[in-house]
Amino acid sequence: MYADLSSVREFLRLRRRAGPLDADGSEAAAGGFSATARDLARLGEMIRCDGATGGRQIVPEAVAGTIVSGVPDGYPRRVRFPAAPPDAPATLSYHDLWWIPNDPYGSFMASGIHGQRLFVCPALDLVIVHYASQIVSPAVPPAPLVQAFLTIGTHLHG
Repeated sequence: MYADLSSVREFLRLRRRAGPLDADGSEAAAGGFSATARDLARLGEMIRCDGATGGRQIVPEAVAGTIVSGVPDGYPRRVRFPAAPPDAPATLSYHDLWWIPNDPYGSFMASGIHGQRLFVCPALDLVIVHYASQIVSPAVPPAPLVQAFLTIGTHLHG
C-alpha cells in the first residue's frame, strides 16, 4: 500500500540526508524530515490532488486518500494538541501522522516539533506552509493558526 519512496524523492528532488543521530550514531527513525518551504508546499499540493501532479501519479491515490478521507473508525474523533491547556476543547483528530481539524472543508495538517506546519485544505484549494519558532511557555498562549489558515483560504477562495 505504501508508495515507492523513490517516486516521492524524484518528485521533490530530494537527496538522501542523514537525519538526527542518537548517542550510538544510529539515525532516528521518526523525525528529521528536511525540506524547503517550496518542497513542502509541493508535497502538500500533491497530497491534496490525490497523490498526483503534472499528469503523474506520484503516490497511489489510495495512500493519499487515507489522509483526506477523514478519521477512520477506531481512531479518536476528538483530541487536544499535546501542549493545549487541560480545559481547551478537544476539537482535533489525529491519524497517520496528520492532525485533522474536523472543519467543514476537509482540512488536515502536519505539525513539526519546532513550529513547522503543512496545512492542506482540499475544499478551498489551499496549501499553506508555515515555518516558525514555537514558543512553549504557559505564559504564551498558542497562536490560533488553523483558524488563521482557514480565514486566508476562505478569503482567497471568494
